[in-house]
Amino acid sequence: MNGRPFWKCFATKEPIVPKSPKGPRKAGRKSARMQRGQALFTSLCALFRPHVEPLIRKDCLQQLSGPPPTEEQVQQLLDALREHLGSFGAKPEDIDEALKEAETRIRDPKSITPEEIEAAVDDAATEETGMLVMTWLNVLTLAAYPVANFHVLELKPLDDAMLPPMDERMEGFFSFACTQKILGEGPSKDVLRAVKAALPAGEQLPAVAIELLEHEGLTVIK
Repeated sequence: MNGRPFWKCFATKEPIVPKSPKGPRKAGRKSARMQRGQALFTSLCALFRPHVEPLIRKDCLQQLSGPPPTEEQVQQLLDALREHLGSFGAKPEDIDEALKEAETRIRDPKSITPEEIEAAVDDAATEETGMLVMTWLNVLTLAAYPVANFHVLELKPLDDAMLPPMDERMEGFFSFACTQKILGEGPSKDVLRAVKAALPAGEQLPAVAIELLEHEGLTVIK
């Protein structure tokens, strides 16, 4: 795989619902809308995850059974982990503690227990699924075009990976986004193809994906 290396990391970021300047009633409606969008996104991720998890597990086991990383690779992994944790708003002291633990695991893979491997695979598969779904939705959004006051997405041109025809800008976005994931571009497209193949005959996208896109303001033409 040509994406980022597999590592174990724990980072959480609580969702924050902005306060409405016009009072609690508007804030309540906004909160309900955000919650609906999050519920749709979670349901969509549930369709993708069974196709992502086996690939993450395979990649993890291959890296653990391979030769130990060089000193340069160790530093690259630790730098990437520091940046990753920092992007989630982790405190400096928590980052330092996580890096110390990660360095021990990276230098001595045999110290990682089966339970830790399972937990790491589960965490990575969940994160990887969310990143892939978000990247895919962003590409679909980029393919939409304005008509009067509408933002229209047509499903007819989608390929077997549920991707629209992409210009150079969209290709660059998708390729770069895939380098930030464990799977890389090729396996990411394989996951998209697997999700498409599992759909009922005649469907171009999962129904929950269409509902989420429409929830975010797109007009989807089937």
